[in-house]
Amino acid sequence: MADTNLRFVLKAKDEASRAVSKVKHEIGGASGGLSKFKAAGAVAAVGIGLAVTAAVALYGALKKCLNAFTDYAGGIAKVQKLTGMSVKSTSQYMGVTKLMGIETTQATKAATMFAKTMYAAKKGTGAQADAFKALGVTLKDTHGKTKEMGAVMMEARDALSKMPAGAERTALSMKLFGKGGTEMMKWLSKSPEDMKKLTATVTKLGGVMGEDAIDKMGEYKQQQREIGFAWQMIQVNIGMRVIPAFILVGKYMLIGVTYLNQYVLKSKAFAVAMDIIVKVIQSMVPIITAVFKVIAGLFKLWTAIMTGNWRAAWNAIKGIAKSALDGIRGLVGIWGRLVGSALSAVWTGIKNKARSAWVRGR
Repeated sequence: MADTNLRFVLKAKDEASRAVSKVKHEIGGASGGLSKFKAAGAVAAVGIGLAVTAAVALYGALKKCLNAFTDYAGGIAKVQKLTGMSVKSTSQYMGVTKLMGIETTQATKAATMFAKTMYAAKKGTGAQADAFKALGVTLKDTHGKTKEMGAVMMEARDALSKMPAGAERTALSMKLFGKGGTEMMKWLSKSPEDMKKLTATVTKLGGVMGEDAIDKMGEYKQQQREIGFAWQMIQVNIGMRVIPAFILVGKYMLIGVTYLNQYVLKSKAFAVAMDIIVKVIQSMVPIITAVFKVIAGLFKLWTAIMTGNWRAAWNAIKGIAKSALDGIRGLVGIWGRLVGSALSAVWTGIKNKARSAWVRGR
């Protein structure tokens, strides 16, 4: 993001320098009112252009900041809802794992699994409860109340970090965090002192969120959903108002299409036209074939000439002439069919008219 902003600043600086030089040139060369007016216009244009560019860049930068906040706070809110940890503990956990280069999805899965393990261990029996006992971690405080999950998770993590690397630590990690226990080993193996330093760094860098930040993020997302819904309802209501017009248009389109369909099915003129088109297409086949034969013959003629094979050249010339004549015959045939079809249609029409007149005369 910093690189993007730097490139924008440098680009804006270069554009401004060129624009100012142009303005100076206009002002320096101004010898009358018109030139001064042009210079003033150039200054105004430069000012407006820079203002618009700066506004667009500022909006883009602020939008990136907003997206960064909603992504980070959204991840914290998701884990907080899945685990029941406090927002502070969740943001400390997510901030530290992010600082250590652990994927957000891995951290989320591990915390979610730990919440399930802790819930199951509350019964006091089973593999989950045994895992906590093996680490010397209690789930209740001195007053008999269940501890906050974030505190329990950190106690379990500190206890695991003090164990030597090996099968026992891996097995306990997987009992508490599921398969994510092995993926989170980088976080689990840190000493309590290292964790305090990392948590302090996250706090110093502003990574620890409060309830108000999560509430603002939720309010913003809800507002965006409402804005989207409002725009959709604008479209819905416009559609509701214009649908009678579309129904009316559709009614007349249906009438027109129905009439056209009946005309196409019953019209002899349309049938004659389609017959002519079919015949033309059929007649085009030999013409196209002849064209390709002529092209192939030209290639053969060129090859024969280049190789000095005069017999092959003569054969190629004869082939070209024959193909050309076939194409000409095809063209003549098309015109003959067109004329014949047209005359046939005219003669059929005359006969039908005459027959109709004779029937009416009787």
